[in-house]
Amino acid sequence: MAVDVRGHWAAHQTNGADVYFNLDQSGERISGDAFHNSNRGDCDGVVSGDDVVITVTWSSESRGRYTGHLGLDKRLSGYTVDLNHPTSQANWFSDPLPLMI
Repeated sequence: MAVDVRGHWAAHQTNGADVYFNLDQSGERISGDAFHNSNRGDCDGVVSGDDVVITVTWSSESRGRYTGHLGLDKRLSGYTVDLNHPTSQANWFSDPLPLMI
């Protein structure tokens, strides 16, 4: 069984940014939106077991990839990388899922 990432939740990044996701999930496929400040992004990704990979294409034309794992504490955590500038990276964690905001 795969982790369920449907709904509204936040990724808190170690660089101080908070990214808010609004996701749908069909089987292992993920789609939806992400928001950070005034930036909106389209999301697509996959889940496999307790692992998730989400790519966000931001309205600013940058792209970020969020790779994470669901822990026993019901939080996703992992790392993110700016695909246009791969040296720009941060760790991130979610609040316990599901987070309704």
